[in-house]
Amino acid sequence: MKRDEDGTSQHPELPPMGSAESRRREAHLFDEEITALLHEAEPVNPYSALAAAWDQRAVEDERFFSWRFGFDWPRRDRIALIELKHKRDVTDREIRFLKRTGNLKRKNGTVALTATRGSAIYGRCLIVGIFVEYVLMVLPGMLTVHHLSALQAAKFCTAAAYVIAMAWSVNLGFVKPWTIQRRVLSDGVRYSNM
Repeated sequence: MKRDEDGTSQHPELPPMGSAESRRREAHLFDEEITALLHEAEPVNPYSALAAAWDQRAVEDERFFSWRFGFDWPRRDRIALIELKHKRDVTDREIRFLKRTGNLKRKNGTVALTATRGSAIYGRCLIVGIFVEYVLMVLPGMLTVHHLSALQAAKFCTAAAYVIAMAWSVNLGFVKPWTIQRRVLSDGVRYSNM
């Protein structure tokens, strides 16, 4: 290392450091340059080439479509499903779920979401009924017993777990398809590849 006239040491391979003002000026110029580059850059397309390749392969290859979505449809229905997926921002998981619950129908190149508001209301009423029935079943038992044994507490906890599992399954079967459809569709139910 060598020393400058002012007594500071400099590394031989690095350029000499300037004053604080010159460093600020360099940083400001660098910031302006980066900002200009960012303004000139094109925005990134969220629909990537990989996703387009997967969609094209799902349309062309029946086995790949079956692997991706868990069911098999003819080519023109596959095209309509991929079109619906991208127009309405539906995920692969939601498509599989809607098909499994019977709320995704196809007919002659048209894909339809068939969840109804009535089934969602029915499902919510079932959930409320399940919880009311549980409370009415547990409340007399809780009021008559002054000291719970471990066996009685286990029975109440097991019954509560069963009620929660039933309410969850009713929610999946009746309510969730409607909430997905309500989010996905705003102006119509049917999309075709025509």
